[in-house]
Amino acid sequence: MRSLTVMTFAAIFSLGSIGVWSEVQSDFSGRWLLVDSQPKGTAALGLDVTIVQSGATIQMNRWTVGSSDSRTSDRAPEYDVQIIYELNGVEHPTRVRFEGTLPQVRSSPSVMSAATEESISKAAWVGQALVLMSYNKNRWTAGGRKPSSFTTRQTVRQVLSINSMGLLEVESLIVADPMPRARSVTAPSQVTSTYRRQE
Repeated sequence: MRSLTVMTFAAIFSLGSIGVWSEVQSDFSGRWLLVDSQPKGTAALGLDVTIVQSGATIQMNRWTVGSSDSRTSDRAPEYDVQIIYELNGVEHPTRVRFEGTLPQVRSSPSVMSAATEESISKAAWVGQALVLMSYNKNRWTAGGRKPSSFTTRQTVRQVLSINSMGLLEVESLIVADPMPRARSVTAPSQVTSTYRRQE
């Protein structure tokens, strides 16, 4: 009886898997511009994001313009951040590429700098929605502060879906360690953003 039960469960699981994988998955390809976000002044994927989607991967391209340095007349850095996820539901090292003029970090006792020690990502379909998970572990160095070196961890979950009006909706939740000497507990950061595809 136990063998029959196991075989029956395996058969049901296989049929269920076929049903899930046969569902048409959303196509997020294209350039998307932010039209609304809550809370105001936030943006889950930035103001302007281009998504390249294939059968195996999805790539987020975000063009970023930093602030210029008025003290040195340095030009504001402009660079494209490309984050690539594998669409197989399996954890993998985060793949990030940068193109353009990256900001120059000047060493100073009053400036904190961070180096990524570990970064893992995962992308999984849930119906027609896509769930992106990222985990980052950073080592911070702050020469003029105590402690002068510390580690923080951050987990990011983003759910992408296309609504009945063809708009991209992104629900983002960020949970992070508090910084040293923080005076209050940092609540999870939750952002809901809506984007319109540019034809």
